[in-house]
Amino acid sequence: MVFSTHRRAAERSRRWRLVLILWVTLALPLGAKLWTQVESVTVAVDGLACPFCSFGLEKRIKKVPGVAEIEVDVAGGSAEITAIKGASIDFAAIPTAVRKAGFTAGDLRIIVLGTLKSGDEGLLRLQIAGSDDAIRVVAPMTDVAVDLEELARAGARVRASGKVRLKEGDLPSLDIESISGIE
Repeated sequence: MVFSTHRRAAERSRRWRLVLILWVTLALPLGAKLWTQVESVTVAVDGLACPFCSFGLEKRIKKVPGVAEIEVDVAGGSAEITAIKGASIDFAAIPTAVRKAGFTAGDLRIIVLGTLKSGDEGLLRLQIAGSDDAIRVVAPMTDVAVDLEELARAGARVRASGKVRLKEGDLPSLDIESISGIE
């Protein structure tokens, strides 16, 4: 009984993945351009204590390319940053802006739109149009990694969110928390 239930669940999961892959593949227009857009960034900020702190942080972060709005939560120790419509936030510049404002940047989370591609050595990335820049995509589970590889082969456009890891001299990495195909 348990084996049969497990087998049915596994079959439903396989069918769902196939439907998702087919949907994304068929939904892509022929000749779709590669593009990536960072829609929003949330950064944890250590050291916020008062509204004046919030003002100084806002002033620094608004200088980062692509930033339209910033909402600072002093009590929660975070800043939510929204992109200019049609633009992309230079998320890698956010920790530097936080540091220049006199604070310590913590976790950085982004919501990004992009074209998923396969690269050298099986590297999955969201490629930025007209540039060699990319964001490495890291899947937390094997099933998700297999799905992402299939979507990458199809050149799928996706919306992804997750935690960013920045490492000097290396591609930024996005630890996927959620991902979905878009038209």
